[in-house]
Amino acid sequence: MPRILSKISILLMLPAVTLAAILIFRQPATHALTGADFQAGHIIDDAVFTDNSTMSVQDINNFLNAEAPTCDTSGSLSKSYYYNSSSGEVEKDSFSGASYVTTTRAIYGQRYDTWNGTTIATTPYVCLKDYRENPNTHQNNLQGATVSGGVTPGEIIYYAALAYHINPQVLLVTLQKEQGLITDDWPWTNEYAAAMGFDCPDDGTGCHSAYAGFTVQVNSAAAQLRNYLTNPGGFNFIAGQNNSIGYYPCNSGTTVFIQNAATAALYDYTPYQPDPDVLSNTNPTGSPNGPGSVSDGDTCATYGNRNFWWYFNTWFGSTYAINGSIQSASGLSLSPSGSSSYVNDSLTASYQVKNTASYSIDAGSLGVCATLNGQWYDFGFANDVIVPANGTITVSYSKKLTVPGNLIVSMCSYNPAFGWANAYYPYDINGGLSRQATLTVNDSPLITSGLILGPTNFAINQPVTAYLSIKNLSASNINIGSLVIAARDPNGNNVDFPIKNDVTIPAGGTTSNLTWTRTFTVPGNYTFYVAHWNGTWDTTYPDSASNAVVRQVIWPVLDNPLITSGISLSPSSPAKGQNVTATVTVRNVGSNPIDIGSLVVAGRDPGGNNVDFPIENDFTIPAASGGVPGTKTYSEPRSFSSSGAYRFYIAHWNGTWDTTYPKSIDNSVARQLTLTL
Repeated sequence: MPRILSKISILLMLPAVTLAAILIFRQPATHALTGADFQAGHIIDDAVFTDNSTMSVQDINNFLNAEAPTCDTSGSLSKSYYYNSSSGEVEKDSFSGASYVTTTRAIYGQRYDTWNGTTIATTPYVCLKDYRENPNTHQNNLQGATVSGGVTPGEIIYYAALAYHINPQVLLVTLQKEQGLITDDWPWTNEYAAAMGFDCPDDGTGCHSAYAGFTVQVNSAAAQLRNYLTNPGGFNFIAGQNNSIGYYPCNSGTTVFIQNAATAALYDYTPYQPDPDVLSNTNPTGSPNGPGSVSDGDTCATYGNRNFWWYFNTWFGSTYAINGSIQSASGLSLSPSGSSSYVNDSLTASYQVKNTASYSIDAGSLGVCATLNGQWYDFGFANDVIVPANGTITVSYSKKLTVPGNLIVSMCSYNPAFGWANAYYPYDINGGLSRQATLTVNDSPLITSGLILGPTNFAINQPVTAYLSIKNLSASNINIGSLVIAARDPNGNNVDFPIKNDVTIPAGGTTSNLTWTRTFTVPGNYTFYVAHWNGTWDTTYPDSASNAVVRQVIWPVLDNPLITSGISLSPSSPAKGQNVTATVTVRNVGSNPIDIGSLVVAGRDPGGNNVDFPIENDFTIPAASGGVPGTKTYSEPRSFSSSGAYRFYIAHWNGTWDTTYPKSIDNSVARQLTLTL
């Protein structure tokens, strides 16, 4: 059987639309594209090749509609070809018995299928913009078939690009350079079966049936291109070294230094380079240096990679990115790692940047940016960072955390050519590298055990201790400045405990138990609260570990000592000359005995003469014990000889006479008494 030429052999270029990548910063064109611009060792930058964010599903579908807006579904347009009516042989350059005829595409397709025993050219023809396929069952709507659950080519291409981190524009251009599907307005089913040319060797053995079908072809090609990038040493062409690349179908070729991984991947996929005649060719349409095919007459014509380059530049813009060889070698990492940190911790953020070019490059400005609670909290930044040829540098900055809250740390970059590009540059050609980290900065130190006063009931002139526990969860000791338990007496006067200066809380979760001691001289309700000084007074720092932590209390300071049982005479109705015993009981709630000096029940007879009971000197009330107040009772006897009314009262001597001390515990205490004999 004579050799049958494929439809791609007569592919002509149709008008094109241009879509710009939205994330990769392309180099602007400086002149009209010519074959002289083709660089065999640098066809496309890695950054452009792997930018899977360039097009949405709708973008892809819109592009397909624009490239083939009208579809010759019924094959009614004319078609000229060589045809032998006796043998039925079609589509061969002039041969014996053949006539050059013009009929319709539909008739041509019928004759082609009859001669070759196939059903690949049967109407209705389905253009790519109208193609639908169920990606699970692989049912499609070719040749008028119905399909359930079919999706658009845009969806198939988009999700393959997303899954394998390949630019969807690369997949679209590959569809065109392999089968011409993008611009074909009457495609055959074999073009869909081998849409990406995946597992379709050039030795004429045909495509492997296991990979037939549009979805399988797109996914397999995207996976294979990613495999070429991920495992560069496992295939025929390797970036960063000289490679022998031939001119197909000739065996001749040249040595090419492949500059980057994406270019190597293109050669692994289509292992040939265009020869000089291909690069200088004017295709049959008369468009200088436009897409071409082997029918152009060059016996060593290899248009695959040249057409890839030409279509990409024409449709989508430059295949080169600004600083395209500056790539992320590692994602952003934090040390110490984890989802949380503490105030006073030092946090280090690092990432690596590599230069795949064989010359040094000014990568622009690189650093570590951050926000804390929505406010800028940058770690550090350097301008004009030079990355050496084929070298890797580490960008690393540290910052001591001073405020609690939500911290977002990110790679930070600026290039005069495209401005701030934290989310995209340096380029991530493999996908999945972390560019940002979020963590919670917890407060530290924290008051874990709030304000406690001891003893539970305390009185004037009694030593009172204030207790506070603080824990430091950070990795470093913290000097919090000055800390005090402030106090205000019933009259609002400042009666603070002694201030502690340069209070240092040890690191690592250690709890510091702080104490303050002082006495108070005025009875009544006091206000006690935690106060911090570090240039200004602050009653909120350190923060509390929980809402249960007590930071302020109102506490009574008891008067002490107090008379709990006033003057009592026994017997209560004595006769003249009879001994009478006077008693008074005094309470001490303090933790130490109290010597109040001298205590006496003073008396005055009916004539106003002094008839005191005996004085007790060094009257000492024992300390409280086990929560039980100490008590001491004044008890002294004497007799009285005159008739009439006697007046008795409590009197205290401690340098001067005082009839008000000790105070009474309440109004029921009898401090004066009248007795009539």
